[in-house]
Amino acid sequence: MDGSSGCGTPIASRRAMASSRRGSLSRCSGGSWATLMACLTLAVVHFVATTLHLIPPPDPLPDPNAIHVFVTTDEKDLRPLVVLLNSTFVNSKNADKLAFHIFMPEDREASTREQLRFVLPNVRFDVNRFDVDIENIKRHIAVRNTSVERDERCFRKELRSPYNFVPFYLPQVVKGIKRMIYLDLDIVVQGDVTELADLDMQGYPAAVVEDCMQTMANYFDFKQLRHIQSSYKGNGDNGENEGENETGGVRLERPSWLPPEVIDSKTCVSNRGVLMVDVDQWIGQNITAAIEWWIAQFNVSAADRPLYRCGMSQPPFLLSLYKNYKKLDLKWNVRGLGRVEFAEGERDYYQEQGYLRPDKRPFISPFSEKAKALHFNGPLKPWKQNRTFEGPGLERNGTEPWPLEPQWDPSISIEEQRALKLPSLCGQRLILCSAIWWRYLSPEADNLFNPKKKSARKVTKVVTDGQETARTLFNQVQTQRLRRRTRLRAL
Repeated sequence: MDGSSGCGTPIASRRAMASSRRGSLSRCSGGSWATLMACLTLAVVHFVATTLHLIPPPDPLPDPNAIHVFVTTDEKDLRPLVVLLNSTFVNSKNADKLAFHIFMPEDREASTREQLRFVLPNVRFDVNRFDVDIENIKRHIAVRNTSVERDERCFRKELRSPYNFVPFYLPQVVKGIKRMIYLDLDIVVQGDVTELADLDMQGYPAAVVEDCMQTMANYFDFKQLRHIQSSYKGNGDNGENEGENETGGVRLERPSWLPPEVIDSKTCVSNRGVLMVDVDQWIGQNITAAIEWWIAQFNVSAADRPLYRCGMSQPPFLLSLYKNYKKLDLKWNVRGLGRVEFAEGERDYYQEQGYLRPDKRPFISPFSEKAKALHFNGPLKPWKQNRTFEGPGLERNGTEPWPLEPQWDPSISIEEQRALKLPSLCGQRLILCSAIWWRYLSPEADNLFNPKKKSARKVTKVVTDGQETARTLFNQVQTQRLRRRTRLRAL
Protein backbone atom coordinates (compact mmCIF):
# COMPACT_ATOMS: atom_id res chain seq x y z
CA MET A 1 0.00 0.00 0.00
CA ASP A 2 1.18 3.54 -0.58
CA GLY A 3 -0.87 5.33 2.07
CA SER A 4 -3.51 6.42 -0.47
CA SER A 5 -7.22 5.92 -0.78
CA GLY A 6 -9.03 3.77 -3.32
CA CYS A 7 -9.07 6.78 -5.61
CA GLY A 8 -5.30 7.18 -5.45
CA THR A 9 -5.28 10.50 -3.56
CA PRO A 10 -2.41 10.63 -1.02
CA ILE A 11 -3.50 10.92 2.61
CA ALA A 12 -1.57 14.14 3.20
CA SER A 13 -3.20 15.70 0.12
CA ARG A 14 -6.65 14.58 1.23
CA ARG A 15 -6.10 16.19 4.63
CA ALA A 16 -5.12 19.43 2.95
CA MET A 17 -8.25 19.20 0.74
CA ALA A 18 -10.39 18.62 3.81
CA SER A 19 -8.91 21.61 5.60
CA SER A 20 -9.38 23.81 2.54
CA ARG A 21 -13.03 22.80 2.09
CA ARG A 22 -13.87 23.29 5.74
CA GLY A 23 -12.33 26.76 5.57
CA SER A 24 -14.32 27.57 2.43
CA LEU A 25 -17.60 26.46 4.04
CA SER A 26 -17.00 28.75 7.00
CA ARG A 27 -16.92 31.74 4.63
CA CYS A 28 -20.28 30.99 2.99
CA SER A 29 -22.53 33.02 5.26
CA GLY A 30 -23.62 36.45 4.08
CA GLY A 31 -22.66 35.97 0.42
CA SER A 32 -24.60 36.46 -2.82
CA TRP A 33 -27.05 33.91 -4.29
CA ALA A 34 -24.35 32.58 -6.62
CA THR A 35 -21.94 32.26 -3.70
CA LEU A 36 -24.52 30.38 -1.62
CA MET A 37 -25.20 27.97 -4.49
CA ALA A 38 -21.46 27.36 -4.94
CA CYS A 39 -21.13 26.73 -1.22
CA LEU A 40 -24.07 24.34 -1.26
CA THR A 41 -22.43 22.38 -4.07
CA LEU A 42 -19.17 22.33 -2.12
CA ALA A 43 -21.01 21.11 0.97
CA VAL A 44 -22.57 18.21 -0.96
CA VAL A 45 -19.19 17.24 -2.44
CA HIS A 46 -17.60 17.41 1.02
CA PHE A 47 -20.39 15.28 2.54
CA VAL A 48 -20.14 12.59 -0.15
CA ALA A 49 -16.33 12.51 -0.02
CA THR A 50 -16.31 12.22 3.76
CA THR A 51 -18.98 9.51 3.73
CA LEU A 52 -16.93 7.46 1.27
CA HIS A 53 -13.76 7.99 3.36
CA LEU A 54 -12.09 9.92 0.54
CA ILE A 55 -11.47 12.63 3.13
CA PRO A 56 -10.45 11.42 6.58
CA PRO A 57 -12.25 13.07 9.52
CA PRO A 58 -10.19 15.63 11.42
CA ASP A 59 -7.98 13.97 14.05
CA PRO A 60 -9.24 14.50 17.60
CA LEU A 61 -6.79 15.91 20.12
CA PRO A 62 -4.56 13.29 21.75
CA ASP A 63 -5.82 11.66 24.93
CA PRO A 64 -4.61 14.01 27.73
CA ASN A 65 -4.47 11.08 30.17
CA ALA A 66 -2.34 8.88 27.90
CA ILE A 67 1.40 8.38 28.16
CA HIS A 68 2.70 9.28 24.71
CA VAL A 69 5.61 7.26 23.30
CA PHE A 70 7.20 8.26 19.97
CA VAL A 71 9.20 6.17 17.50
CA THR A 72 10.69 7.27 14.18
CA THR A 73 12.01 4.93 11.50
CA ASP A 74 12.53 4.35 7.80
CA GLU A 75 13.71 0.78 8.41
CA LYS A 76 11.96 -1.54 5.95
CA ASP A 77 12.32 -4.48 8.33
CA LEU A 78 9.39 -4.23 10.77
CA ARG A 79 10.83 -6.63 13.33
CA PRO A 80 12.67 -4.01 15.43
CA LEU A 81 9.50 -1.91 15.57
CA VAL A 82 7.45 -4.92 16.69
CA VAL A 83 10.02 -5.77 19.39
CA LEU A 84 10.14 -2.18 20.67
CA LEU A 85 6.34 -1.87 20.92
CA ASN A 86 5.87 -5.36 22.33
CA SER A 87 8.58 -5.07 25.01
CA THR A 88 7.36 -1.63 26.10
CA PHE A 89 3.75 -2.79 26.25
CA VAL A 90 4.18 -6.08 28.12
CA ASN A 91 6.51 -4.58 30.76
CA SER A 92 4.24 -1.62 31.61
CA LYS A 93 2.01 -1.90 34.67
CA ASN A 94 -0.44 0.55 33.09
CA ALA A 95 -0.14 -0.55 29.47
CA ASP A 96 -3.67 0.65 28.72
CA LYS A 97 -2.41 4.24 29.20
CA LEU A 98 0.28 3.92 26.52
CA ALA A 99 -0.27 5.62 23.18
CA PHE A 100 2.44 4.97 20.57
CA HIS A 101 3.05 7.45 17.75
CA ILE A 102 5.07 6.10 14.83
CA PHE A 103 6.68 8.24 12.12
CA MET A 104 7.80 6.58 8.90
CA PRO A 105 7.78 7.11 5.09
CA GLU A 106 4.26 7.63 3.76
CA ASP A 107 4.57 4.92 1.12
CA ARG A 108 4.74 2.28 3.89
CA GLU A 109 2.22 3.89 6.23
CA ALA A 110 -0.92 1.92 5.38
CA SER A 111 0.69 -1.52 5.12
CA THR A 112 2.60 -1.02 8.38
CA ARG A 113 -0.55 0.02 10.19
CA GLU A 114 -2.41 -3.09 9.11
CA GLN A 115 0.47 -5.45 9.84
CA LEU A 116 0.99 -4.05 13.33
CA ARG A 117 -2.71 -4.44 14.06
CA PHE A 118 -2.39 -8.04 12.93
CA VAL A 119 0.39 -8.95 15.41
CA LEU A 120 -0.25 -6.39 18.20
CA PRO A 121 -4.04 -6.09 18.40
CA ASN A 122 -4.06 -4.76 21.98
CA VAL A 123 -1.50 -2.02 21.46
CA ARG A 124 -2.80 1.51 20.88
CA PHE A 125 -0.82 3.27 18.15
CA ASP A 126 -1.09 5.59 15.16
CA VAL A 127 1.16 6.17 12.15
CA ASN A 128 2.14 9.64 10.88
CA ARG A 129 -0.57 11.36 12.90
CA PHE A 130 1.37 14.61 13.17
CA ASP A 131 2.87 16.48 10.23
CA VAL A 132 6.67 16.60 10.16
CA ASP A 133 8.39 18.34 7.24
CA ILE A 134 10.87 15.67 6.12
CA GLU A 135 12.05 17.75 3.17
CA ASN A 136 13.03 20.58 5.51
CA ILE A 137 15.05 18.14 7.61
CA LYS A 138 16.78 16.81 4.49
CA ARG A 139 17.85 20.33 3.57
CA HIS A 140 19.61 20.72 6.90
CA ILE A 141 21.58 17.49 6.62
CA ALA A 142 22.23 17.53 2.85
CA VAL A 143 25.77 18.90 3.18
CA ARG A 144 26.58 16.35 5.88
CA ASN A 145 25.66 13.46 3.60
CA THR A 146 28.46 14.40 1.20
CA SER A 147 31.11 15.19 3.80
CA VAL A 148 31.08 12.29 6.25
CA GLU A 149 32.16 9.33 4.13
CA ARG A 150 35.60 9.20 5.74
CA ASP A 151 34.68 6.91 8.66
CA GLU A 152 31.86 4.43 8.13
CA ARG A 153 31.99 3.35 11.78
CA CYS A 154 30.98 6.82 12.96
CA PHE A 155 28.80 7.85 10.02
CA ARG A 156 26.89 4.71 9.03
CA LYS A 157 24.22 5.04 6.37
CA GLU A 158 21.31 4.58 8.79
CA LEU A 159 22.60 7.47 10.92
CA ARG A 160 22.25 9.85 7.95
CA SER A 161 18.54 9.19 7.56
CA PRO A 162 16.31 12.26 8.10
CA TYR A 163 14.20 10.06 10.38
CA ASN A 164 17.17 10.00 12.73
CA PHE A 165 16.59 13.76 13.17
CA VAL A 166 12.78 13.75 13.36
CA PRO A 167 12.74 13.45 17.20
CA PHE A 168 14.20 16.97 17.44
CA TYR A 169 11.17 18.38 15.57
CA LEU A 170 8.42 16.44 17.32
CA PRO A 171 7.88 18.91 20.20
CA GLN A 172 6.92 21.55 17.63
CA VAL A 173 4.10 19.49 16.07
CA VAL A 174 2.60 17.39 18.88
CA LYS A 175 -0.44 19.52 19.60
CA GLY A 176 -2.18 18.76 22.88
CA ILE A 177 0.77 16.85 24.39
CA LYS A 178 2.78 18.23 27.30
CA ARG A 179 5.11 15.29 27.93
CA MET A 180 6.54 12.94 25.33
CA ILE A 181 8.79 9.91 25.58
CA TYR A 182 10.98 9.13 22.59
CA LEU A 183 12.60 5.69 22.11
CA ASP A 184 15.21 4.71 19.54
CA LEU A 185 14.22 1.81 17.31
CA ASP A 186 17.08 -0.42 18.50
CA ILE A 187 15.89 -0.55 22.11
CA VAL A 188 14.32 -3.29 24.20
CA VAL A 189 12.33 -1.96 27.15
CA GLN A 190 12.48 -4.16 30.26
CA GLY A 191 11.17 -1.63 32.78
CA ASP A 192 7.88 0.17 33.27
CA VAL A 193 8.09 3.17 30.95
CA THR A 194 5.02 4.71 32.61
CA GLU A 195 7.30 5.55 35.57
CA LEU A 196 8.75 8.37 33.47
CA ALA A 197 5.37 10.07 33.10
CA ASP A 198 5.45 11.48 36.64
CA LEU A 199 9.10 12.52 36.56
CA ASP A 200 9.82 15.97 38.04
CA MET A 201 11.64 17.67 35.17
CA GLN A 202 12.65 20.66 37.37
CA GLY A 203 12.36 23.09 34.46
CA TYR A 204 14.67 21.17 32.15
CA PRO A 205 13.59 20.66 28.52
CA ALA A 206 14.69 17.02 28.47
CA ALA A 207 15.65 14.07 30.64
CA VAL A 208 18.28 11.57 29.47
CA VAL A 209 20.81 9.11 30.85
CA GLU A 210 24.25 10.60 31.41
CA ASP A 211 27.12 8.44 30.20
CA CYS A 212 30.52 9.18 31.75
CA MET A 213 32.28 6.36 29.88
CA GLN A 214 32.42 8.92 27.06
CA THR A 215 33.14 12.64 27.17
CA MET A 216 32.66 15.57 24.82
CA ALA A 217 36.23 15.02 23.59
CA ASN A 218 35.06 11.78 21.93
CA TYR A 219 32.74 13.73 19.63
CA PHE A 220 34.23 17.14 18.87
CA ASP A 221 37.28 18.89 17.49
CA PHE A 222 37.80 21.38 20.31
CA LYS A 223 39.95 23.73 18.24
CA GLN A 224 36.95 24.23 15.97
CA LEU A 225 34.63 24.51 18.97
CA ARG A 226 36.83 27.17 20.62
CA HIS A 227 36.86 29.14 17.37
CA ILE A 228 33.06 29.10 17.21
CA GLN A 229 32.66 30.15 20.84
CA SER A 230 35.22 32.95 20.54
CA SER A 231 33.21 34.47 17.68
CA TYR A 232 30.42 35.52 20.06
CA LYS A 233 30.30 37.95 22.93
CA GLY A 234 30.70 36.42 26.36
CA ASN A 235 31.90 33.10 24.99
CA GLY A 236 35.18 31.22 25.01
CA ASP A 237 37.05 33.53 27.37
CA ASN A 238 34.73 33.76 30.39
CA GLY A 239 33.74 37.31 29.55
CA GLU A 240 37.15 38.74 28.63
CA ASN A 241 37.84 40.59 25.37
CA GLU A 242 34.14 41.23 24.74
CA GLY A 243 34.76 43.31 21.62
CA GLU A 244 37.09 41.06 19.62
CA ASN A 245 37.33 37.38 18.77
CA GLU A 246 40.51 35.30 18.77
CA THR A 247 41.49 36.58 15.32
CA GLY A 248 40.80 40.21 16.19
CA GLY A 249 37.43 40.39 14.44
CA VAL A 250 34.25 41.92 15.87
CA ARG A 251 32.26 39.53 18.04
CA LEU A 252 28.64 38.69 17.24
CA GLU A 253 25.73 38.66 19.64
CA ARG A 254 25.57 35.34 21.44
CA PRO A 255 22.58 33.07 20.66
CA SER A 256 20.64 32.14 23.78
CA TRP A 257 21.53 28.45 23.42
CA LEU A 258 25.31 28.98 23.23
CA PRO A 259 26.81 28.45 26.73
CA PRO A 260 28.55 31.56 28.07
CA GLU A 261 31.26 29.42 29.67
CA VAL A 262 33.91 27.45 27.81
CA ILE A 263 32.57 24.01 26.84
CA ASP A 264 34.63 21.49 28.80
CA SER A 265 36.08 18.58 26.82
CA LYS A 266 35.90 16.36 29.93
CA THR A 267 32.12 16.81 30.41
CA CYS A 268 30.15 13.56 30.41
CA VAL A 269 27.86 13.04 27.45
CA SER A 270 24.25 11.87 27.31
CA ASN A 271 22.49 9.49 24.92
CA ARG A 272 19.14 10.36 23.40
CA GLY A 273 18.06 6.69 22.91
CA VAL A 274 15.60 7.15 25.76
CA LEU A 275 14.46 10.77 25.81
CA MET A 276 11.84 12.40 28.01
CA VAL A 277 10.73 15.84 26.77
CA ASP A 278 8.86 18.65 28.47
CA VAL A 279 7.29 20.08 25.32
CA ASP A 280 6.73 23.62 26.64
CA GLN A 281 10.29 23.93 27.96
CA TRP A 282 11.76 22.50 24.75
CA ILE A 283 9.89 25.05 22.65
CA GLY A 284 10.49 27.91 25.11
CA GLN A 285 14.24 27.30 25.14
CA ASN A 286 14.46 26.98 21.32
CA ILE A 287 16.14 23.57 21.44
CA THR A 288 15.18 22.67 17.85
CA ALA A 289 16.60 25.97 16.57
CA ALA A 290 19.77 25.33 18.59
CA ILE A 291 20.19 21.89 16.99
CA GLU A 292 19.75 23.35 13.50
CA TRP A 293 22.31 26.05 14.36
CA TRP A 294 24.93 23.52 15.43
CA ILE A 295 24.28 21.44 12.30
CA ALA A 296 24.97 24.59 10.26
CA GLN A 297 28.22 25.12 12.17
CA PHE A 298 29.28 21.60 11.25
CA ASN A 299 28.36 22.16 7.61
CA VAL A 300 30.62 25.21 7.33
CA SER A 301 33.51 23.79 9.37
CA ALA A 302 36.72 22.95 7.52
CA ALA A 303 36.59 19.74 5.47
CA ASP A 304 39.93 18.56 6.87
CA ARG A 305 38.91 19.44 10.45
CA PRO A 306 35.13 19.05 10.80
CA LEU A 307 33.46 20.05 14.03
CA TYR A 308 32.21 16.52 14.70
CA ARG A 309 34.72 13.73 15.20
CA CYS A 310 32.03 11.10 15.19
CA GLY A 311 28.24 10.77 15.06
CA MET A 312 25.39 12.35 13.15
CA SER A 313 22.38 13.46 15.19
CA GLN A 314 24.09 12.90 18.54
CA PRO A 315 26.68 15.76 18.38
CA PRO A 316 24.24 18.68 17.80
CA PHE A 317 22.00 17.17 20.48
CA LEU A 318 24.89 17.15 22.96
CA LEU A 319 25.83 20.76 22.24
CA SER A 320 22.25 22.06 22.34
CA LEU A 321 21.56 20.46 25.72
CA TYR A 322 25.01 21.04 27.23
CA LYS A 323 24.53 20.76 31.02
CA ASN A 324 20.81 21.45 30.49
CA TYR A 325 19.02 18.17 31.14
CA LYS A 326 17.54 16.12 33.92
CA LYS A 327 19.53 12.96 34.64
CA LEU A 328 17.70 9.66 34.32
CA ASP A 329 18.82 6.54 36.15
CA LEU A 330 21.53 4.67 34.24
CA LYS A 331 19.19 1.65 34.04
CA TRP A 332 17.08 3.51 31.48
CA ASN A 333 19.73 3.37 28.76
CA VAL A 334 22.26 0.56 28.99
CA ARG A 335 23.89 1.19 25.65
CA GLY A 336 26.57 -0.12 23.30
CA LEU A 337 25.00 -3.56 22.83
CA GLY A 338 25.37 -3.39 19.04
CA ARG A 339 29.17 -3.22 19.29
CA VAL A 340 31.98 -5.78 19.29
CA GLU A 341 34.58 -4.00 21.42
CA PHE A 342 35.29 -1.38 24.08
CA ALA A 343 36.87 1.96 23.29
CA GLU A 344 40.09 2.65 25.18
CA GLY A 345 38.40 5.42 27.16
CA GLU A 346 35.71 3.00 28.30
CA ARG A 347 38.30 0.50 29.47
CA ASP A 348 40.01 3.30 31.41
CA TYR A 349 36.69 4.30 32.97
CA TYR A 350 35.98 0.82 34.34
CA GLN A 351 39.46 0.64 35.83
CA GLU A 352 39.05 4.06 37.46
CA GLN A 353 35.74 2.93 38.95
CA GLY A 354 37.41 -0.04 40.66
CA TYR A 355 36.51 -2.74 38.12
CA LEU A 356 39.01 -5.00 36.43
CA ARG A 357 40.15 -3.46 33.17
CA PRO A 358 38.13 -5.34 30.52
CA ASP A 359 39.62 -6.86 27.40
CA LYS A 360 39.02 -4.91 24.22
CA ARG A 361 36.81 -7.71 22.88
CA PRO A 362 34.06 -8.72 23.31
CA PHE A 363 31.91 -5.82 24.53
CA ILE A 364 30.46 -6.86 27.90
CA SER A 365 27.66 -4.96 29.66
CA PRO A 366 27.89 -5.43 33.45
CA PHE A 367 24.78 -3.31 34.04
CA SER A 368 22.44 -5.22 31.75
CA GLU A 369 20.90 -7.56 34.34
CA LYS A 370 19.11 -4.66 36.07
CA ALA A 371 18.57 -2.60 32.92
CA LYS A 372 15.18 -1.05 32.21
CA ALA A 373 16.17 -0.31 28.61
CA LEU A 374 18.77 -2.18 26.58
CA HIS A 375 20.15 -0.11 23.72
CA PHE A 376 21.65 -1.94 20.73
CA ASN A 377 23.34 1.12 19.27
CA GLY A 378 26.15 0.14 16.95
CA PRO A 379 26.40 -1.77 13.67
CA LEU A 380 25.47 -5.27 14.97
CA LYS A 381 21.70 -5.11 15.26
CA PRO A 382 20.01 -8.29 16.62
CA TRP A 383 17.64 -8.54 13.66
CA LYS A 384 20.62 -8.57 11.30
CA GLN A 385 22.07 -11.63 13.06
CA ASN A 386 20.91 -15.22 13.29
CA ARG A 387 18.13 -15.83 15.78
CA THR A 388 19.17 -16.67 19.35
CA PHE A 389 16.88 -18.16 21.93
CA GLU A 390 15.55 -17.69 25.44
CA GLY A 391 16.65 -19.31 28.67
CA PRO A 392 15.04 -21.94 30.88
CA GLY A 393 11.67 -21.36 32.48
CA LEU A 394 10.12 -19.76 29.43
CA GLU A 395 7.82 -22.01 27.44
CA ARG A 396 6.63 -21.90 23.87
CA ASN A 397 2.86 -22.30 23.41
CA GLY A 398 2.64 -23.36 27.05
CA THR A 399 4.18 -26.81 26.44
CA GLU A 400 7.38 -26.79 24.43
CA PRO A 401 10.39 -25.26 26.28
CA TRP A 402 12.66 -22.85 24.49
CA PRO A 403 16.28 -23.87 23.87
CA LEU A 404 18.84 -22.65 26.40
CA GLU A 405 20.45 -19.27 25.85
CA PRO A 406 23.76 -19.51 23.99
CA GLN A 407 26.67 -18.50 26.20
CA TRP A 408 30.07 -17.17 25.27
CA ASP A 409 32.96 -19.62 25.13
CA PRO A 410 35.94 -17.96 26.90
CA SER A 411 38.30 -20.18 24.91
CA ILE A 412 37.56 -18.20 21.73
CA SER A 413 40.66 -16.21 20.83
CA ILE A 414 40.69 -12.49 20.08
CA GLU A 415 41.49 -13.29 16.44
CA GLU A 416 38.49 -15.64 16.22
CA GLN A 417 36.27 -13.03 17.88
CA ARG A 418 37.37 -10.45 15.33
CA ALA A 419 36.66 -12.86 12.47
CA LEU A 420 33.26 -13.84 13.90
CA LYS A 421 32.31 -10.29 14.92
CA LEU A 422 31.09 -11.73 18.22
CA PRO A 423 28.26 -9.50 19.48
CA SER A 424 27.92 -8.05 22.95
CA LEU A 425 27.52 -10.15 26.09
CA CYS A 426 25.19 -9.46 29.00
CA GLY A 427 25.07 -10.30 32.68
CA GLN A 428 27.23 -12.47 34.91
CA ARG A 429 26.51 -15.56 32.79
CA LEU A 430 27.76 -13.75 29.68
CA ILE A 431 24.79 -14.61 27.50
CA LEU A 432 24.42 -13.01 24.09
CA CYS A 433 22.58 -9.69 24.58
CA SER A 434 20.73 -10.34 21.34
CA ALA A 435 19.04 -13.34 23.03
CA ILE A 436 17.16 -10.85 25.22
CA TRP A 437 16.00 -8.95 22.14
CA TRP A 438 14.64 -12.12 20.54
CA ARG A 439 12.47 -12.86 23.59
CA TYR A 440 9.97 -10.32 22.29
CA LEU A 441 9.64 -11.79 18.79
CA SER A 442 8.33 -15.32 18.41
CA PRO A 443 9.68 -17.58 15.62
CA GLU A 444 6.26 -17.32 13.96
CA ALA A 445 6.40 -13.50 13.92
CA ASP A 446 10.01 -13.64 12.79
CA ASN A 447 9.01 -15.81 9.83
CA LEU A 448 6.16 -13.46 8.96
CA PHE A 449 8.13 -10.22 9.05
CA ASN A 450 11.63 -11.22 8.04
CA PRO A 451 12.04 -9.46 4.65
CA LYS A 452 14.43 -12.19 3.51
CA LYS A 453 11.72 -14.82 3.76
CA LYS A 454 8.85 -15.32 1.32
CA SER A 455 6.33 -15.52 4.17
CA ALA A 456 7.00 -11.86 4.99
CA ARG A 457 6.00 -10.81 1.48
CA LYS A 458 3.03 -13.14 1.65
CA VAL A 459 1.61 -11.69 4.88
CA THR A 460 2.08 -8.17 3.50
CA LYS A 461 0.08 -9.12 0.41
CA VAL A 462 -2.65 -10.81 2.47
CA VAL A 463 -3.07 -7.78 4.74
CA THR A 464 -2.92 -5.35 1.82
CA ASP A 465 -5.37 -7.32 -0.31
CA GLY A 466 -7.71 -7.63 2.66
CA GLN A 467 -7.63 -3.89 3.20
CA GLU A 468 -8.37 -3.21 -0.47
CA THR A 469 -11.25 -5.71 -0.44
CA ALA A 470 -12.72 -4.14 2.71
CA ARG A 471 -12.46 -0.65 1.22
CA THR A 472 -14.10 -1.78 -2.03
CA LEU A 473 -16.99 -3.43 -0.21
CA PHE A 474 -17.45 -0.41 2.01
CA ASN A 475 -17.57 1.96 -0.95
CA GLN A 476 -20.06 -0.30 -2.74
CA VAL A 477 -22.35 -0.33 0.32
CA GLN A 478 -22.13 3.45 0.67
CA THR A 479 -22.90 3.93 -3.04
CA GLN A 480 -25.94 1.67 -2.78
CA ARG A 481 -27.17 3.64 0.23
CA LEU A 482 -26.85 6.92 -1.65
CA ARG A 483 -28.73 5.51 -4.64
CA ARG A 484 -31.49 4.19 -2.38
CA ARG A 485 -31.86 7.59 -0.69
CA THR A 486 -32.01 9.29 -4.10
CA ARG A 487 -34.84 6.96 -5.24
CA LEU A 488 -36.81 7.56 -2.03
CA ARG A 489 -36.51 11.32 -2.49
CA ALA A 490 -37.75 10.96 -6.08
CA LEU A 491 -40.81 9.02 -4.90
